[in-house]
Amino acid sequence: KEKGEEYVPIPPPQQVENNGIRILEALSATGLRSIRMWKEIEKGLVNEIVVNDLDQQAVEAIERNLDFNKCPKDKVKPNKGDAIDVMYADRCTREREKGFDVI
Repeated sequence: KEKGEEYVPIPPPQQVENNGIRILEALSATGLRSIRMWKEIEKGLVNEIVVNDLDQQAVEAIERNLDFNKCPKDKVKPNKGDAIDVMYADRCTREREKGFDVI
């Protein structure tokens, strides 16, 4: 603060309800990394994992692996798409508080 400037306090950050983090595994192939994250990260910390790949055979492998490992598909979601398009479509907007936390 320079001499003569008025001090304006910075307001405290708003409290945001923690609903868990959102993870995008953009180039998944088999989904094994996402499955491992779902199983090993403390329950309640992860709200959603989007398991993405552009290749249809990879998405089918992801779905088989999610079923085999009993991952809930409402939380660990297989997706077929271009990684850039998926990130762009999910970017932060005024309607949404935040995009993916981890990519």
